[in-house]
Order: sequence, then C-alpha cells, then structure tokens
Amino acid sequence: MDKHYSSSLATVLTQLVPTGGAVLDLGSMSSGTTEAFLQKKCRCYVEDLLDYLDDIHKTNAEPIAALNAHLLPKDASQKFNVILCWDLLNFLSLETISSLFETLKPHLQPGTLLHFIKYSGSKIPAYPKRFRLLQDFTFELYGTANDQSLISFPHSTIKLLKHLDLFSIRNTSMNQQGMQKDMVEYLLEFSENGSRPSAHGIKQSGLVSYFQSTQAQNVCEFHALNSLLDSVEDKSITTILDLGKNTNRSLEYLDNHCQKLLVEDVYSSMTWQRKLKGNNDDVISDGLLTLPNATSLDLVLIWDLFSYCSPKQFERLAQIIANKMQAGALLHLVMHRNKMIPENPATFEVMLNKQVNISGNLQCKNKNEFITITGLMKLLPQFKIKTHNTIRLNDDIAYQELLLQFTPNRTF
Repeated sequence: MDKHYSSSLATVLTQLVPTGGAVLDLGSMSSGTTEAFLQKKCRCYVEDLLDYLDDIHKTNAEPIAALNAHLLPKDASQKFNVILCWDLLNFLSLETISSLFETLKPHLQPGTLLHFIKYSGSKIPAYPKRFRLLQDFTFELYGTANDQSLISFPHSTIKLLKHLDLFSIRNTSMNQQGMQKDMVEYLLEFSENGSRPSAHGIKQSGLVSYFQSTQAQNVCEFHALNSLLDSVEDKSITTILDLGKNTNRSLEYLDNHCQKLLVEDVYSSMTWQRKLKGNNDDVISDGLLTLPNATSLDLVLIWDLFSYCSPKQFERLAQIIANKMQAGALLHLVMHRNKMIPENPATFEVMLNKQVNISGNLQCKNKNEFITITGLMKLLPQFKIKTHNTIRLNDDIAYQELLLQFTPNRTF
C-alpha cells in the first residue's frame, strides 16, 4: 500500500484555515480530508472532478463546456478559504485550468489557499490517484478496477504558474520524509493584485516537523541574535520578519519570542519572478513584500541573503524594509567572509537550545563578490551597527554576524 504524508495540508488545517472556514475540494468524496476539516467546523463543498474526467473520456465532450456543466452552482456571496486540487491539474489542459479558476474567481478572497500536487517526472499515472486519509495527514494512495487511462499533461512548473496567475507561491514541499518521491506539493495564495509574493504569519507550536531531518548538519551560535532574544521578556518584540525559507525548518523558537512571526522567502520569490519574466532583471518591485500597511517590524532576519543580491537589489530591499520600521528597530544579517560561497542561500533554523542549524548544499562553488562592512553600510544609510561577531562554521565557511539598528535621521 502506497502512502504519502502531506506536510502542506497539515499546516493548512492546524495553522492557516480559520475555524468555520469554507473548503472547496475538487477531488472525490472518498478522500476523508473533508472529515478532518469538518472537525474544525469548516463548511466543505466537493466537486468530484474525477467524475468529470471520466465523462469527457467516455463522451469526447468539449472539456471546458463539460467542466462548466459539471461545476455545482454557488451562491454569489460564497467565498472559499481553501481549494484542494490533489493531482487533478496533471489531467487538465492549461486552457481548462485557466477556465476553471476564472470561473472560481468570484468565490476567492485575499488569502484563499490553493493546494495541488504535481508529478516531478515525465511519467504521470494513467489515472488520478485517490487519496484516503489515514491519520496525521498520511494518505493511502489507491485506484479501482474501473479506472481507465486518461490523457495527462506534463505541464512545466513555469507554464502552470502562468496559468494560475491569480495566485502566488506560498510553499513547496518535495522529497520530504513520508512523501512519495515523484510528488511535489504546492501551496499558493490568492491576491487581488495578481501573482505577488506575500508575508505570512507562521505558527509552528503544536505541529511536529514530520519531514525535518533529525540530524543537524552544521550547528553554531549567533551570539548577537542569542543575546537579543535572551533579553526579550514577555514577547516585548511584537513582530519579527524572517526572510529565510518557509519550509523544512522549525520556527518554534522564534515564534515563542514574539507576538507575531512573519516569514517571506525573498530569494525564492526573486528567483520565480526572474523566471516568469524570462530575463535576468535585478530590479526589485515595491510589491516584493506585501505587508499590511499597519505592519511595524521590530526585528528583521535577513540571514545570508545579502550575499545573493546585487548591491542594487539589496539597497532596494533595505528601503522596503525600512518603510515598515520605527526608530530603534533591528536588522540581523550574516556576511560570507570566504572567497567562495555556496550556490544558493543556506537554511537557517534557530533551534530550541538557541543554537542555529545551517543546512542545504554548502559546497562552495561561486565566487564571493565581497563587499566590506564599510561598503555594506553605504547601502544602509539609515542603519548603524549595534554589534558584530565573527563566526566560523568550518574550514570553508565563515560569517560576519551583524546586528544593525534603524536610525531614521536621514532619508533615502
């Protein structure tokens, strides 16, 4: 019996969907997932697109017209918090996908979550999988004797996202413990302004990081960050913005030291924007961080992102962040000190013992476009150095840790 663990759906149910929310399940009634949401007093609606796919396979009906006839009527005021697609998008053409979500658009609201599964290889099953919930968001994958081979569509991720341009990527999961190796899970979020990245409150307490490796790869102490968090009492730091990855790491320690934790995977957002535009434009738009107007940031964790931005990008990012800060707010970052650096930013996880686990592909292959601390501060004219330390992870990687304070005595 094949099984698949969905960390994305576990996060949606335990942290993101509100009690009493509305869930649209495009899959089968037999998944059992609706039962999990019903326990949270959610209102659940099932479209069963498996029946639709069977019908157009048997009748050769025009797909979009048949889809419009299949979809159940909805009250004009109905808004959904979550839409579950399972692996069905692998069996719909891009034109049908666009039509489906254009039809659903009146029932979306800012923050509506879209979950789907994409097969990572060229081999797609002959028929959509049925997902039966077992426990703890582990699913049994099964078929029936009546399942027939259907036309599948090995969409590239770029093309698929272009046809889901009402949404922005919030989270991706793949090759995690308990997951099927050929499946990639996507969690997207609706924005009225189109495909834009957004910041999200993340609550890790109460959700075990099922897929996270139990073995720390590289552990060290960031003394400035530790001293700062040690001095915080009664969550006096109201809001922390973490610009690192929003998957594959626990955020419980940070969450316990603030009233609100926001996570924005800026590097992934910048990478996707470049790919979608089809160029290497290093311009950062004002919409890179879609923080609410009233947001006031007390601490921003940039980690090693600085080393993967052009000076122009980093200067613009700092401007956007500073616009959400009051005097005295803090900015934490680390600079690579070696001549060579890894190809991509590392994943930084503050563990419960206050040490920082640094993971990812840390093999140093790229030249470090080294900028001195003096050069860095020229890009950050409204910040001053509060404290700094040198940290050596191994023979190849050393960091300069800096904690900066916002001093808005000059304008950009």
